[in-house]
Amino acid sequence: MVHFEVTDPASGDHVFTSVGHTFEAIPCLDAEGIPEAPGTDCLLTERDFRACAGCHNSETAARNLFVENRDSINVLLDLLWVDDDVNGTMDATDSGLLPQVLALSPTDTTELDPRDQKVTVAEGVFWNAQIAHTSEREYFAGALFYVGLAGDDEDEPPDGIPDGIEWDTHEASGDGVHNPDFLKQLLEASIEALIDHYGLGS
Repeated sequence: MVHFEVTDPASGDHVFTSVGHTFEAIPCLDAEGIPEAPGTDCLLTERDFRACAGCHNSETAARNLFVENRDSINVLLDLLWVDDDVNGTMDATDSGLLPQVLALSPTDTTELDPRDQKVTVAEGVFWNAQIAHTSEREYFAGALFYVGLAGDDEDEPPDGIPDGIEWDTHEASGDGVHNPDFLKQLLEASIEALIDHYGLGS
């Protein structure tokens, strides 16, 4: 909760007092420098890193570290799955190790189906990726699996084709800001587990 004053750059007159009640660590600022409503999307350059500067020496240092950690996590997430066709569905033809698991047995939906009583290595890895996913890899948050093979048929009227299994999760976990080293280690161990268990190549 960072307290700061916003003044008019031309006149120096008071415009707004921010007391930090948005509870956002790096809120978006509007053109006047006033924090926008929680959940507002904006470019990283439009975010206020003042709250981070106390521990990270400056806003610039904090922003640079944020970008470095987010980008490192993205590299690891991309080794697990890239939604190449941008359809929000994990297809066996997508890039990454998890699509390779799907390709091993294209009609067997047990490896990534959270509805059964079996917790597989692939399911554990996808869960870990959901915990670590960034705002630039949002497709991990609500991915579909096995469209046409498994899941409910919720079309109106039903068309007899399963819509797929959706794995929902929370929003991005702060782009790695809370514990980046742990998230990177979690993803690295997950990658190794997939390769070892399924005999995959990266």
